[in-house]
Amino acid sequence: MGRTLVSLQVFNPATGAVLATMPMMKVNETRAAIAAAESVFPEWRRHTAKERSTILKRYAPIVHK
Repeated sequence: MGRTLVSLQVFNPATGAVLATMPMMKVNETRAAIAAAESVFPEWRRHTAKERSTILKRYAPIVHK
């Protein structure tokens, strides 16, 4: 099965500005994403809050492209 190409814009209700664009995933895609997140969570939680913050700050520019 292919990936869904439809997306949903998330708006700031106070300003009407677009905050994010999210993929409208099918059930199987959503389940796969949840399973992937659950599989790496035990390793992720071993990191301190500071380490997780450093990792997220490093990848934020990539996600926001």
